[in-house]
Parts: sequence; C-alpha cells; structure tokens
Amino acid sequence: MLSAQIEGTQATLMDLLEVEASGGAPIDADAEEVCGYVDALNFAWDHLGRADGLRLFELLPEHPILTMNRVMELLECSRPAAGKAVRVLEAAGIVRPLDERKKNRTVVFEGYLAHLPQGTELSV
Repeated sequence: MLSAQIEGTQATLMDLLEVEASGGAPIDADAEEVCGYVDALNFAWDHLGRADGLRLFELLPEHPILTMNRVMELLECSRPAAGKAVRVLEAAGIVRPLDERKKNRTVVFEGYLAHLPQGTELSV
C-alpha cells in the first residue's frame, strides 16, 4: 500500500519511512499526525500484557465516545481489563475523560471528533 488515510489525514508510506530512517521531524502536519498514531499504537502494544488497548484503539473511529460499560462490551473483558485499556490510551493522549464520574465514566476520542466537521461547512 503506497498511502493511507487515517482520520482525514493522508501520508505516503515513503513519508513515514523517511521520518523513521532520518529520526527527524515529519514533513507536514498529515505525516506528523499519522506518525502520532503509529507512536500511540506502539505505546499501547508495549504497555499491555493483553492487546486490549490496541483493540480499543482500532475501535475508536467507530465508537469515538465510550462509557466503561461499552468498552467492556466491545472488548468482551472484565471491568479491570477495560479500565487498563482506557488508562493506556489516556496516558498516550488518545482519549480523555469526558466527565469526573468514578463509576461508568465516559471517555472521548477528541482528535477524531475534531476532524468530522471539516469540509462540511455551508456557504451562504
């Protein structure tokens, strides 16, 4: 695959390989955002005994606002495992709490939601 589109951003595989090989900064904002997603995936993979955080990350575009109960349902896991998956994504800056509740709190994938209205503005 020569290019990818993640959450409205586009970067070629060559863009990502150049960043990886050079250790430098990405060439544009799209490449930077895709590199951020790659870093987040690597972070999730490195910090979980199970791949629940990675599985949750992959489900976020379809479920950008989640309660803990919904995370448990989607991952088919226990509350502690769901909490651990969410904490990993919070630590990586991928999701943030939407409220201060302790029980069945809600988290949001803000980066994705920010891209949804782009290109949908109505001109008068």
